Amino acid sequence: MCKPLLFFRDEDEFLAAQAELARLCVKSLSPTGGFGLWYFDIAGLTPQPFVPYAWQPAGERLELASTHGPLLNSLGLFNLRHQFHSFAIEGSIDTHTVIHCFDLFNQCRKKPALIVIDNAPIHTSDEFEEEIERWEEEDLYVKFLSPYCEELNLIEILWHKIKYEWLPSDAYQGEIDR
Repeated sequence: MCKPLLFFRDEDEFLAAQAELARLCVKSLSPTGGFGLWYFDIAGLTPQPFVPYAWQPAGERLELASTHGPLLNSLGLFNLRHQFHSFAIEGSIDTHTVIHCFDLFNQCRKKPALIVIDNAPIHTSDEFEEEIERWEEEDLYVKFLSPYCEELNLIEILWHKIKYEWLPSDAYQGEIDR
């Protein structure tokens, strides 16, 4: 039996990261904050439906067509001012793709930015870490979350809403529009 992720995390580290992010949120939202706090993550969308539960009349069966198709990955940056930058990529994502998206985001931002990011291998690769110093010289900073603290990355909540609440079930019927 798998143990929940909460079992693996250091609770003191989690509480410290939670408190630090709360301070950063307040500071970034203040008129004198001087920087934007952004949350980054990748979400995969597939034409295979996920229906955790559904209501239907007694005796009727709910069926959704399931098709195999291309995985559409969305890389996104979200902040507490409800600004959202996203990049859609068909197929797999690698470190080079993430770096390219960070560079595109870096070109369009107007003030210094701090990006909260998880510890996925493509975010902690040597290639990614080599870019951090260059970004810092350009006032783009990266803050890695503590392991097993993904609920502190607010874009995770956005992805969940999109995938499991906002995306209508008929979006799974047919190919994803390109």
